[in-house]
Amino acid sequence: MLQINRESGEPVFRQISDQLVHAIRKGMLAPGAKLPGTRILASFLKVHRKTVIAAYDDLNLHGWIIVSPYKGAVVADRLAPLPEHPETKEQPMLRYPVTTGYSFIPNVLLDRTALPSGKAFQLTDGLPDVRITPIVKLSTIYNRLVKRKQTARYLNYTYGKPNDYFLEILAKYLNNTRGLAITKNNVLISRSVHMGLFLAASTLLNAGDNVIIGAYSYYIANMIIQQSGASLVQVPVDDDGLCVDDIEKICREKNIRVVYITPHSHYPTTAVLSAERRQRLLQLSARYGFIIIEDDYDFDFQFDHQPQLPVACADNEGMVIYIGSFAKSLAPGFALSYLVAPENLITELSKFSTLLAGYGDNITEQSIAEFIVDGEMHRHMDKSRKIYRNRRDLMCDLITEELGEYVEFIKPEAGLAVWTRWDKSINLSKISRECADHGLTLPQHLLYQSRREAAMRIGFANLNAEELKNAVQTLKYAVAKRN
Repeated sequence: MLQINRESGEPVFRQISDQLVHAIRKGMLAPGAKLPGTRILASFLKVHRKTVIAAYDDLNLHGWIIVSPYKGAVVADRLAPLPEHPETKEQPMLRYPVTTGYSFIPNVLLDRTALPSGKAFQLTDGLPDVRITPIVKLSTIYNRLVKRKQTARYLNYTYGKPNDYFLEILAKYLNNTRGLAITKNNVLISRSVHMGLFLAASTLLNAGDNVIIGAYSYYIANMIIQQSGASLVQVPVDDDGLCVDDIEKICREKNIRVVYITPHSHYPTTAVLSAERRQRLLQLSARYGFIIIEDDYDFDFQFDHQPQLPVACADNEGMVIYIGSFAKSLAPGFALSYLVAPENLITELSKFSTLLAGYGDNITEQSIAEFIVDGEMHRHMDKSRKIYRNRRDLMCDLITEELGEYVEFIKPEAGLAVWTRWDKSINLSKISRECADHGLTLPQHLLYQSRREAAMRIGFANLNAEELKNAVQTLKYAVAKRN
């Protein structure tokens, strides 16, 4: 029976047509069945006849019914009723299925802890503060760009062709800031670091390959590598970063395809890979033939001295793939990323990149290129480093003052987080729940707890001074209350 809901925001003619479609699909109106005339149905439903005519026209347009001057409206005879489902049998409107009617294997490797939406007050693993993003400068450049007549060419399909100007500016920027010696032909643009890593893993890794990571490593990278079918081989990490001696021992025993590193600020421990270990890693790569995937995680945020240059800038054998992003330099919303490699690999990766995101975002790329050329990127990074250095110092002071009896840490010389080691008797998951009860979100992926260790990666960049004080006070309260 048709029902009209006058309170619904949906047009009445659409309610009529949707309910008739439901009846046809459920077999309640068989093929060839004659529908009431428009006057009769309008009178029955107490609606204007034009409303019923509009509903019939909509059904006729989409092939559900056939309307003729002599026969009126009848259900199209080529339609077959769908099998009834117990969940929708009594529903007057068609409801989209809750689950698939077929089976598939869920991918547990890619499960992630979901962050609660709308929670501004939370600890992160080292996200930037989007409030200091130079929105006005970026929007000025963007507006200036879209007003140019020649900008129209950026709005068309590109079919995978990159923005050459952006590639040229980006290559120069990376050469100037990272000590590389690349051209635009060595750069692939992707939507995120994770996509760049996925493209590299999909191209270079096969089931059964071995990939070396740190005993603690970037969990998203781990998931992407495992998704390719490769096996993870862990090596220890100390204050000088990944233990290269252990890599050499493993290489003597088994074939290693890739070594994944975050040398500028190891995730999660924030250790910086020493110059000696960087050089030895390149030597081992040349000797044993493994690829180095260098994630430049937090390269831009070196606080106490000039940053060590990437491993890639000393690579003479073509063994290093360098992956980076503007997500932290600007904001996650500007997560334009890049992958640097020898030209033949870039050509191959571009095939897959075109399939995944073939049309690109040329206007954003052009805007960031002009942001760099105007000198705004350099000024913004100088400002950001000063702000984040002050927040790092404040966070370290607060941890020492308020949590010193429970926590040990080394002030990080780079990156946007502090690696803290806690008293092993403290249940960090319980601390997380207690913090949540008092308005501070402490996601599970920040916590590293086992029989041997209790550790937490605490980001400081996304919170201002007052917020940092509140966060540490909440942590202190949660720790005290555990007793």
